[in-house]
Amino acid sequence: MGIKYPPAWINQHPVVPGWPVDILNTRTGIYTGSYGQVFQQESDTGIVTSAKDLEDSNQETVQLSASPNGGVILAGCNGWVFSLKPGDLQERWKTRLPCDRGGITTVFYTLRGIYAAVWGHLYRLDMADGRVEANNDLSGLGHGEVRLALTADLECLAVGIRGTALCLDPTTLDTKWKQPLRRWDVVSVVGGQDFIYAGTNGYIYALRQQDGKETARNDLPQLGSYEARMALDDERPILYAGLKGYALAMHTSDLEYIYRVQLPFRSDDLTTVLDGIKVAYFSNNGQVFELDDMGSILSSVDLRSYDSQAASLSAHNLEGEYTLAVGLAGRSFGFDLGRSFEPLDQMGRGFSRAWMPDITNMTAWRHYNPALVSGTSLLQGIESETGKLVAMTLKSRQSHYLETDGSVYVWTVAPHSGVVVRLLDEGTRWRRWSPEAVEKEAVKGYCAGMMRVTDRGFKLLFRENEAERRCVELAEWAWPLAFGVMAEGELVS
Repeated sequence: MGIKYPPAWINQHPVVPGWPVDILNTRTGIYTGSYGQVFQQESDTGIVTSAKDLEDSNQETVQLSASPNGGVILAGCNGWVFSLKPGDLQERWKTRLPCDRGGITTVFYTLRGIYAAVWGHLYRLDMADGRVEANNDLSGLGHGEVRLALTADLECLAVGIRGTALCLDPTTLDTKWKQPLRRWDVVSVVGGQDFIYAGTNGYIYALRQQDGKETARNDLPQLGSYEARMALDDERPILYAGLKGYALAMHTSDLEYIYRVQLPFRSDDLTTVLDGIKVAYFSNNGQVFELDDMGSILSSVDLRSYDSQAASLSAHNLEGEYTLAVGLAGRSFGFDLGRSFEPLDQMGRGFSRAWMPDITNMTAWRHYNPALVSGTSLLQGIESETGKLVAMTLKSRQSHYLETDGSVYVWTVAPHSGVVVRLLDEGTRWRRWSPEAVEKEAVKGYCAGMMRVTDRGFKLLFRENEAERRCVELAEWAWPLAFGVMAEGELVS
């Protein structure tokens, strides 16, 4: 892959020169927010197709968030939250947060709800109209910037504020636990499987989701007391962190280094990080770097002629074309990363795929790690030339076609996850994989079922009951909708 220079496009936005830009790369386009404004741009050309002045924003910094399908765009600015429609950026609703304060306004879209925070106050908002459904004033923690994340099981809203990490109930916003860390600086948080990772003041912590107990810590020796930005690898147990011009990768279990790399021409300023496909991206001092598993720099781009800030980074895979959007000092840039990672089948033949699901943490499947089970594959997409389904065996990392002789596969999908499939063992009955069985085993948020694959396509198989219809609805966003997979199939008993 690699970051290819020059950029495919550059866009100078009508904002104060040097003003921070937040950027989102989604399936409905690229969105940039800066100086009280939001812009929608075409992914391939960067052309601005819509612009929105955020009323009452006072031309402040804009924070963005979006739904997984790009159908809802959220903007937070100066104590206001705006829900915008893709395409024309018209307001669905806007809400003034009740604390009636300005400043950096965090917005966070999740399947558990919409969250917003400003001046040390946190709110859960109704998706339909933006009204406040719950709040937590984070008492005793002051009025700093609030950062948010959600754990893999969707049961803990992780909060970072002024040297403290918290776990809140995602629905009520009641505090489950509070863990003081170090001093009173900004705290970055990411949510993993059974753990929250927090970074502040030159330290990285692993905190047990159950009770907040510290299970591991990396003091980042010789790197000083700087802000750490973090990202979790979507497929592997790796935590990435960037600070002070260094790129770091750590094992999630013990936070021991995998690599620690000083970026060329680094500065002591902010270092941003983004998880990619088999790589990680870091930005510091007006530069963007792509690093492999061992910390080797595969490619880089120097934007210091524009500014020396750390860039906002966002990548998206649209119909097999992987692009990196970069926001820097009032500008946005688009970089062509080439075709997404192309696994090979046993004959060494590559597959051209029409789509690829987002994968955050397949090991979050509570029954077992599917990568350890023979015959379990990750559904990757549809080969454009033949229309056949392609899946990658998780143990061997080799790609293959799904059998099209009427074979029945079991499938499972979790929110923010990919689709895992396995050929149905002969003699295995429906009840083992029914939604009722999944619910009975308390795998909250997960769903499973069966599908039949033929040379004419495939169908989901389900019974006529509410639980199984909910299961299909949950799976809907993760499947290639244009392929018509939501057609009802016959029951396999």
